[in-house]
Amino acid sequence: MSEFGQEERSPELNLFAQLCGLKGIGDNIYDLMRAITTCISLGERGWAPAIAILNVALGGKQPIPDLVSTIPPGYIAFVKKIIVLNDIMVGELLPDIPFPAPGIYTKTVDKEETKDREPVEIIVERYPRAFGIYIEYEHPVHGLNRHLWIIYEAGTGKYPYKAFPAPNTVAEKIPKLIEEYGEQLAYAYKPLNDIFEEAKKALKEHTVEKIEELERQGNRILPERVRVRRVRKETGEAPEYGFTRRRRHPPPP
Repeated sequence: MSEFGQEERSPELNLFAQLCGLKGIGDNIYDLMRAITTCISLGERGWAPAIAILNVALGGKQPIPDLVSTIPPGYIAFVKKIIVLNDIMVGELLPDIPFPAPGIYTKTVDKEETKDREPVEIIVERYPRAFGIYIEYEHPVHGLNRHLWIIYEAGTGKYPYKAFPAPNTVAEKIPKLIEEYGEQLAYAYKPLNDIFEEAKKALKEHTVEKIEELERQGNRILPERVRVRRVRKETGEAPEYGFTRRRRHPPPP
């Protein structure tokens, strides 16, 4: 899980988030992705706050949007499209990039809250710890430009996020994907707390064995990339568990 607490974030980051109706931004990259997606979902009026959130996040504790700029200064008037690509899409478009290790988030559910009447650990795997921002703008002199920025969690002190421009050949693929799937290319993930709550609800209704059996049959009970395991009685720890990564394209809108 991210080590960067809310107290280390610049106040400007949450100020821009409030312009999009959000109370604040969590301390992990997926909540940052969700905040930017929320701003973009507001239409053109949310584009400037979305870019400001990204620029300030990349600046760490320094509220200096010009430290990193995803578009040239003053070009917001020429922007035609902004779309977020989630971690699944980034992983599929750039499989050769050595992103940091997966983010693993866990929570233990007390035995009173499970069908098994035993404590169970919920495990959420998120990989890569990255997302993309596709920006398309048309300048009266320079013409149509397409850019795909990849933002990832780097674990570098007060500057937790880094970014790089994807190769042009990757950015040029995005219009075709939009044509195929619509502009909801990268549906925003639910907050981690909501994912844990969904898994807890499943554990009240089904045993761990039943969940595993149903999923082997192709009936998904748990949210995407979520697994559960019993906690060892003698140690209070969960047994070893092997993850199986699933790759899939985003669903049609």
